[in-house]
Amino acid sequence: MRVYLVEPSALVRERLQRILSQHPSVQVLGSCDCAQDAESHLRRLRPDLVILDLTLREGDGFQLLRAINRWSCQPEVLILTNDTGAPFRQAAQRLGVRHFFDKAFEFEQAMDALSLLFGDCARRGEAQSRVDA
Repeated sequence: MRVYLVEPSALVRERLQRILSQHPSVQVLGSCDCAQDAESHLRRLRPDLVILDLTLREGDGFQLLRAINRWSCQPEVLILTNDTGAPFRQAAQRLGVRHFFDKAFEFEQAMDALSLLFGDCARRGEAQSRVDA
């Protein structure tokens, strides 16, 4: 699974990269901390999954989600943020987000969700390999 990180905190980006590097089926394509850079990187790199904070150095995660929703091929998005009130969650759901986690209190649950996503990706890859053989 090809993953891109959009996270304003260098410490959190580094932690996520360390965790993700432990999954053999995961390739971290890169990271950035603002919506405009993220949009251009995502268009070029076409990841399978974007891990996104809603608060960014420039722009915000909703700006990026609206842009992603206009694309014909959309990556899965997992929100990992401190902006977790009901209005934020509801707005993210309206924009198609299925995975939304509080960075401070649900980090482990987010990592569990990622493991499930990676497992699904690995199983799909194995099935495709059997079909191709």
